Parts: sequence; structure tokens; C-alpha cells
Amino acid sequence: MLLNKNHYLVILSVILLTVILYWPSFSSPFFQDDVVVLRSKNISNFLTTLPKNRYYPVSVQLFYSFSKSVFGLNPFGFHLILFIFSSLSLFLIFSLARKILLDDKKAYLTVFFYAFNISLFANFYWVAVSYFVFGGFFIFLSLYFYWQKNFLTLSLISFVMALLSNELAFVYPFLLTITSWYFKKWSKSLIFFLIIGFLYILFKIFLIGFSTNTDYTLNFFGIFSTARWYLLRAFNLPEGIKFASDRSLLILFVIFLMFLLISFYYRLKSKKIDFRLYLFSLFWFLIGALPFFFLPMHLSSYYLTVALFGISLFFSNLLSENPRILLLAILVYFLLTFRGLIFLSQTHWIILKNTGPIGIM
Repeated sequence: MLLNKNHYLVILSVILLTVILYWPSFSSPFFQDDVVVLRSKNISNFLTTLPKNRYYPVSVQLFYSFSKSVFGLNPFGFHLILFIFSSLSLFLIFSLARKILLDDKKAYLTVFFYAFNISLFANFYWVAVSYFVFGGFFIFLSLYFYWQKNFLTLSLISFVMALLSNELAFVYPFLLTITSWYFKKWSKSLIFFLIIGFLYILFKIFLIGFSTNTDYTLNFFGIFSTARWYLLRAFNLPEGIKFASDRSLLILFVIFLMFLLISFYYRLKSKKIDFRLYLFSLFWFLIGALPFFFLPMHLSSYYLTVALFGISLFFSNLLSENPRILLLAILVYFLLTFRGLIFLSQTHWIILKNTGPIGIM
């Protein structure tokens, strides 16, 4: 399904508004992991790991070495490249949502709810999150090619690029599985993705190893509380809200939830509720975020970069039933994002820690 002029104009408008909202992020300095990578002797060696068993040859070694050679130690260029790939993901998300929802308006809404979700805050402000920006892009690209005729090879290559950007892309074959279930269309090619994902996990376990950081210790007992934390982030409630004195965030969040409930009532009343779509959206979110549910000591909203697509589909379909409710919900959602950005710019650990010597190369 090719995009036309109107499609590009709408998505570019969303991108322009994103630039305005996140403009301060382009000058966000290097800190923590950025400093470690940029000082590493192996930054250009794609066959070796970086400190703490990090092996992201595409999203870290290639990205950092290329950006450093072009922009030097100016973080603006690094942020610009990440922003470009984040923007390209929006075009892919529109195409994917359009195929799933069979409606341009709902696909636009999916892009809106995804692009302005506050959980993507770190993707703009911290260069080191490049492995989620690139990993998410290549996952969406692989799925896009998977649905095109005679593009299986490109889909497989994109999946490999996703794995080389972020090993957590191993969940992608399971996302393909639920996608096949949703469309009731199964392909033998799915086995290739499962094999590649399995082989990469073996490669990671026996040759690379996992991070030695104790924050990444698995814990299977706090899964429900951790899942709840990520679900709140997906519903556009910013991190750290528990300790916030700004009640406007909670008020806007409750109002948005009310619009969701009202829309659900209208859907039930009109008997137009698509339970299959809602199950697909829920499964996409759960599978996309599942690895992080077992890391209660390392909660980070940018882990939702891929999982957020499912929630955005859910919002766009549910809220589109009543035009007035939809308009009000969009307004409240955007206000929640705007207020959330102000709140995070004053409280988020990325902002608090990237000032001073640690952010200077």
C-alpha cells in the first residue's frame, strides 16, 4: 500500500510538531554510557564487545563511529541521526497501522498516539538509547517488508539488523506469530525468523554473554507490579509521577482514562467492538515489553519503543467511534504530553545527571 501526498503531509506535520516539542533535546550532552563508548578503543571494531558485554555493532559501534567521524564530539549530530530514524519509524508505523486497521484516519491516530507518548522521552534526550531507536526501526521495517510480495529476503535482513542493534529483538518472531494469527494468514517463512532468533540467542549466551550490571538481575516475583508500571507509562503517564506535586498530570490522566471508558461504552452499545483487534494490541504490548517485566531494578520507559505500537493501535481504534470524544481525547492526550515534558525536564534522571563534568567530553 503506497503512500500518497496527503499521507506524507500529515506525518511530516506530526514530525514538525515533535521537533518543536523536543527541540531542547538536540543539545542534550553526552553522559554515562555515551562517554564510555566514545572513549572505547573498540568503538570501530564490530567484532568485539564494549564494556559490560555490550555487543550492538549496528546501533552503537557503527552509529557512534560514523557520527563521531562526521560530527566530531558535537552531540547535535548524534541526536539528529536518531531523530531521523525515529521519524522514519513513524512512516512505517503508519503503513503497518493502515494495513491492520484498513482506515487512513485510524492510521493517522496511531502515529499521533505513538509519536507523542511521553515514554519516548529518553529516545530524544539520551544518545545511548540508540539501540532502542535503531532496534525499533528495523523491527518495524522487517514487518513492513514481510507483508510485501517477494520481499522476504529484505525482511530477514532487517530482522538481523534489529538483532545487531538490540538483542531484545529476539521477541520479533513472536510478534510475527500474533500478526499471522490476527490476519489468519500463516506462512512457512515464519520458521526462518524463529531459527535466526534462536541462533542469535545461542550466540549471545555462549559467545558474547549478558550484561554484568546487577540492575539487570532477573526477578520473576515482581512481574505484575512491573507490568503495571509499564502499562501506566504506555497510557502516557510520565515516570516519577508518584512523587510529583503537580496534580495537573494526574487530573489529565484520569480524564483521558474516562474518555477511553466512555468510548468503550459506545463501542459496546453500537456492537462495533473488535475484540480480535484489542487482543492483538494487548498481545503486541505484552510480547514487546515482556523481557522487561522481569527487571524490577531497572525500570525505563524507553523499553516500550516497540511495545507502544500495540497500545497506539488500541487507542486509535477505540476512540474513533465518537468524533467529539475523539477530539477531546486527542486534546487531553497532547496536554498530558506537554505537561509531562515540562515535568520530566525538571525531574528525570537523564536531565539531572547530564549537567556538569559527566556530560562533557
